[in-house]
Order: sequence, then structure tokens, then C-alpha cells
Amino acid sequence: MEILTLICIGILLLLGLLGGFVPILPGPMLSYVALLMYHFFISRIRLDSLIWIGIAVAVISVIDYLLQLYGVKKAGGG
Repeated sequence: MEILTLICIGILLLLGLLGGFVPILPGPMLSYVALLMYHFFISRIRLDSLIWIGIAVAVISVIDYLLQLYGVKKAGGG
């Protein structure tokens, strides 16, 4: 069971990395879900670390969304 969980975590991490290049995939969110899976099923990570990483993921996701809007408007899109 642990090997299946590690495989799922690895797939999510690879999809998260791919999400840095493919705009349709939410890369930071997928990587954070992999981190949470690791925390709950494999080994414990300190709770304050999880919270700070979660805040960073939320900020990065919002900035990514806003930068896309800004880029489209700057390029003349609607």
C-alpha cells in the first residue's frame, strides 16, 4: 500500500512540475496535494511547515492568475 501511495505522490509531483509549463495544470496545488499525501500517509511533517507552505501556494496561485490577466490585457486581449 505504501508503494502505491509513493507512486501517486510521484505522479502528482511530476504533474505539478509540468504545471509550471502547461497553463491548464495548477502546478503548485498539485505539488501541495502530494505533500499533504506524504504527510498523512507516509511520514509526518511539522504542522507549521505545512501551513506556511500552504500560504505560499495560495499566494503563488493568486499571483499566477493575476499575472495572466495582466499579460492578456497588456497584449490587447479581452
